[in-house]
Amino acid sequence: MKSYLYTFTIFILFATIIGCSKPTNDLMKIAVSQFSSSKLGEDSENGVKFALKEAGYISGENCIIEYKNAQGDFSTAQSIARKFVADKVDYIITITTPCLQVTAIENKKIPHIFGSVTDPFRMGIADGCIPKVCHLS
Repeated sequence: MKSYLYTFTIFILFATIIGCSKPTNDLMKIAVSQFSSSKLGEDSENGVKFALKEAGYISGENCIIEYKNAQGDFSTAQSIARKFVADKVDYIITITTPCLQVTAIENKKIPHIFGSVTDPFRMGIADGCIPKVCHLS
């Protein structure tokens, strides 16, 4: 339960950041990727959905939110990351370490929000980022 609350808090913070950052007439495109349907992954995805809803993002009304699950397959996670980058979504949210890793390799420009990962700083993915408020370069 403690990890769920931590994850939920992180995603509330990120949804607030998203809400303050892009005024536009076009529908914002938010892409969410998770590696598998584990309990942590599902709790994290529910936290993302809740946070986005609380921030006022309703898919189909004022944004487009696309959820993808790699079902535990690394090459599928890579394909999902490539698709999100090719689609030029406005934000990518990754849940779990494998999705963070493949997205960090594929994506160099789109703001990337991540949660439920082990240690992005030790992996060198989050170098130069402010903890909890991180956009990959």
